[in-house]
Amino acid sequence: MARTSVGVSFVLKNPKNETSPVKAVFCYNGVQFYYYEKKLSIPTKYWNKSQKRARNVSSYNEHAEFNTTLDNIQAAILNCYRKFKNDQLKEPSLDELRELVKIERGIHLKDRKKSLELEEYIDFFIHGHLWSLVIS
Repeated sequence: MARTSVGVSFVLKNPKNETSPVKAVFCYNGVQFYYYEKKLSIPTKYWNKSQKRARNVSSYNEHAEFNTTLDNIQAAILNCYRKFKNDQLKEPSLDELRELVKIERGIHLKDRKKSLELEEYIDFFIHGHLWSLVIS
């Protein structure tokens, strides 16, 4: 029996290591969607396997912020999935869903901003030199 979209689960990618990246797993339409974010990792001793969140312990002060990040990722995945399905009247492909989640989480905006800055620099460089040739 195929899993359905009941929620997002979080698991450690490398649970035997001292620190492990956390991946989101979302099942829909018989496929599993995996989502990672750079720098989203946790010392494995602070991971609660049953709650699939960071442990609420005083020795790990970042637990609340870390868990909020996981909640935001979960909300982004579910919102993107539901919006796509409602707007397009079909299931998203894994690539479509991944792109939508990255946009929702603001990841593409950072990449696009860097790219745009480079394009603006190149444009300025080309036009600046062309303008100097026109003047002389």
